[in-house]
Amino acid sequence: SVPSTHQEPAIENGINWRYLNGSHCFPSCRNREGMRGRMLSRSLLSSCHASGRVYIRPRILNFIFSRTWLVAHLLVFHSAFSHGFELPTINSKKIIPSCVILDLDHTLWNRPRFRKGPPFAPLSNGTRGIQAASGEILDLFPNVREILPWLNDNDIKIGFVSSTHRPKWAQYFLETLRIQEDGDKTVLDFCKDQRSICIQDGPKIQHIRQISKILHVQPQEILYFDDNVRQIQRAKQSGIISVHCPKGLCWDRLEEGINLYAKLRSY
Repeated sequence: SVPSTHQEPAIENGINWRYLNGSHCFPSCRNREGMRGRMLSRSLLSSCHASGRVYIRPRILNFIFSRTWLVAHLLVFHSAFSHGFELPTINSKKIIPSCVILDLDHTLWNRPRFRKGPPFAPLSNGTRGIQAASGEILDLFPNVREILPWLNDNDIKIGFVSSTHRPKWAQYFLETLRIQEDGDKTVLDFCKDQRSICIQDGPKIQHIRQISKILHVQPQEILYFDDNVRQIQRAKQSGIISVHCPKGLCWDRLEEGINLYAKLRSY
């Protein structure tokens, strides 16, 4: 008979093994070195079982959790998402925003609490962040270095807004953070019209309206991303399609925003 998942698993060759049910969460296991097993990705597990329970032998577990396999799987996962996603279309016409406006702190980059500010030191010429005098490191969120070129490639204008009380710091970060180690492009270079950068006190909805006039785009043609839920609510009340990014801008949030924009604009 098949043992229940609630029973204590047997130990074979120093490895705890279990049966898997239809979920995508892999129970804990240990190899000979006592290292806890990592969670399997949903894509991997769905390819391992068609239905019901699947027994994974200890030898297979050794292969799955080997460092070589883990690195290879992460590279495949990265390449699958590094080129964006398929744009929504209506009657073979792409439905995309004319402009994407991005908040800076905690949306475009992480913003540590600096015990001391300048002098700032770029790490790897700005491709690995910027280090403050007190040691804290500010850097772009991982997907941002792929998203900005993707927006440019799809002819989507980019604007930046921030109500930070350190505008000179924010401007320095935009001018210093680079996208590729072998390239010269900074974050600032992806903003084709630098008048669409608004870093000043006041409600961000005013900044967005100002950028809308400068770029000659209607508010309903803008897609806005921010980690601050209050700013998102205010933008929505003004008719601007907005997406909350509590953990920073990433491919999932961008795809959510593009699809939301297409859905609302198709009516």
